[in-house]
Amino acid sequence: MILISTLRPVKRFICCPLLSFYLLLLFTCPANSQEGTMSFVSKFAQMRESKGTERFFWNRVRYEKMIDVGTSCYAEGAYELIPFWLEDGLRLRDRVSVSSSESRIYRAVDLQHRISRNTEPSSAEEVVVEHDLDRLFLSCSIGQWELLMGRQAVSFGAAYSVNPTDLFMPVAFKPQDGEFRSGSDALRIRSRLSDTSELDFGMLAGFAENPGNNGAFLRLHMLLGETDLIPVLASFGRNRLAGLSLQSSLGNWGVVFDGAWVETGEPKTLLPVDQETHWLPWTIGINRQLSAVLFGSLEYHRNPIGTENPESYEVHRLQPIYENYPVSLMGQDYLMTSLQFQISPLWSFSFSSMHNGNDGSSLILPELDWNLAEDWWINFAGSYSIGKRKRGKSEFGAASDLFSLSLRHYR
Repeated sequence: MILISTLRPVKRFICCPLLSFYLLLLFTCPANSQEGTMSFVSKFAQMRESKGTERFFWNRVRYEKMIDVGTSCYAEGAYELIPFWLEDGLRLRDRVSVSSSESRIYRAVDLQHRISRNTEPSSAEEVVVEHDLDRLFLSCSIGQWELLMGRQAVSFGAAYSVNPTDLFMPVAFKPQDGEFRSGSDALRIRSRLSDTSELDFGMLAGFAENPGNNGAFLRLHMLLGETDLIPVLASFGRNRLAGLSLQSSLGNWGVVFDGAWVETGEPKTLLPVDQETHWLPWTIGINRQLSAVLFGSLEYHRNPIGTENPESYEVHRLQPIYENYPVSLMGQDYLMTSLQFQISPLWSFSFSSMHNGNDGSSLILPELDWNLAEDWWINFAGSYSIGKRKRGKSEFGAASDLFSLSLRHYR
């Protein structure tokens, strides 16, 4: 314990200057560098709850840049500035802020996300300014080997909805921004074994100030005929996973499967009384390009980590696996649908839904996109719940309905 306490300030002492050096190198070095790209998003949203209606205005400015380092390496970074206005800070900050007490992401050290001084939320209107260093990694290629070191996106899975093999997915982190997968601190080594196979090994840093939650994985990507086959072995904290992702075609239909054997070694909690230590969640689905302008998918997800009894949802979520594996679903049987329709060259519509087969509740997510001008988009989106509104009776019924209007620009 004394050694750990001594190493923590040393760790900060070393990491902070090193981080500053890489940022300076990446964003100011003109030699062999590509022009940086910038994008911004402004979103106005209104949430309807049983206690009334709340509004917020969320913005994100993102700057990305890549530079060549020698003849076989390159570095990439992305920084985001995130100011937002909340009508009621006490009720909305955890739903809009970059991170909250429930956030989990594989980063060894991180920025202090909040820039503004008001650290405690207020029940009145408030303006908050946050930021995030989302990417900062170095990639080097030597023959058939590739090394990636630093903050990068790490994502697994073949399904369009729920992927049980995607065990390093960030949880409750940047909840208003789903455009980019949040970066995790990782060391990855890839090797091309043949024209149709690749080996991928990686290690991820544990949650900040809790190195016991480190992760590691070994993946093999193979192309067998028209079938993509990806077995994976992984460990995260005291837990282990063996999974398989599959993508193939059956006539004009696409077929996907994603499943994993998950085993936990975490100490059991007092509740619930009966706790399993291993599960087999899986997702299977079909998809098809129904016409030149219409694409659809249908998937079923089996979640044995959850429970079939809605009245046990709250107690059932006290299991340690919910704190380590990125599962938030509380039921066991789910049906997901998705449609994407290109109305015209400038207009597109998408629709997705998730239905809980155990309590009958559903989540409906429609979106309408308009390409207003070159590099400018307007997005109309909604999130609507169906089901029993009383807490403990359904998973989605008590969820807040939301409508948002967003403006996006890229240059």
